[in-house]
Amino acid sequence: ISLAFVGFTNTPGIILNALKGSEVTGIFGVSQIISNPLSIIPVTLSAALFPIISGLSAKANPVKSQRKLINLVLKYVFFINLPINVVFIFFADNLILIFSSNLFLSSSILLPILIFAALFFGLGSLFNSSLYAIRKPFVSRNITLLTTGLFLSLAFPLTFFFSSLGMSIAYAI
Repeated sequence: ISLAFVGFTNTPGIILNALKGSEVTGIFGVSQIISNPLSIIPVTLSAALFPIISGLSAKANPVKSQRKLINLVLKYVFFINLPINVVFIFFADNLILIFSSNLFLSSSILLPILIFAALFFGLGSLFNSSLYAIRKPFVSRNITLLTTGLFLSLAFPLTFFFSSLGMSIAYAI
């Protein structure tokens, strides 16, 4: 999961810079820097849940306990992240001004999309690591490969036609 996180956080900048230049990359980068920390909570809870779910796999009939723990972590993720996400969306311009300058205010259009993408990435991490922990490593691997392939196949055409907005959409998908 951590390799996927590194790939998903670095690849958009490379693609944007190659197709659209450094100005567009900077606009996207400001929104990405602000939104990426929002995935830390679900990714951290996912990492904490992994050994517990994995340990339950060794017991007889672990499905009910595993489902209960995953649902509990999911509730905590939504309880913590959703209010933060709403605040980030409503105060997008202010956040951009705190972390950069008024030259990057145009990135406030991208911020809601990237906030959704960060939450979606965190939830994906939770579900994908849980699949791995319940002894379905091939399903987990296939999901990672499929989503990476989907991202790369969408990122180039969407970026080419819609610039940083296209990359944000591909990143969210």
